[in-house]
Amino acid sequence: WIIGSCGGAIGKRKALSKGQRIYIEQCQRCHGAHGNAQLNGAKNLQYSDLNMEERIHIITKGRGVMPAFSGNLNSEEIDLVASYLDSLPVVP
Repeated sequence: WIIGSCGGAIGKRKALSKGQRIYIEQCQRCHGAHGNAQLNGAKNLQYSDLNMEERIHIITKGRGVMPAFSGNLNSEEIDLVASYLDSLPVVP
């Protein structure tokens, strides 16, 4: 990250912070704080091999037991939470 550039490190941290807030509010109850809780049939996000486009699609439209979030989140919020998933720590 290049600090001071348009959308640099500070912007990226703010986006992650917003994505984390959305994750905590909307996703944590099933996926857990680290993405590995697997409650209510949720997938383990720590070992997901989905690319960004696939994540956005699933968050938007839902899949299996996961509901669609297009009615709860706008496209920017969906992008933020999809990006936040890359920062989940891998824990046992």
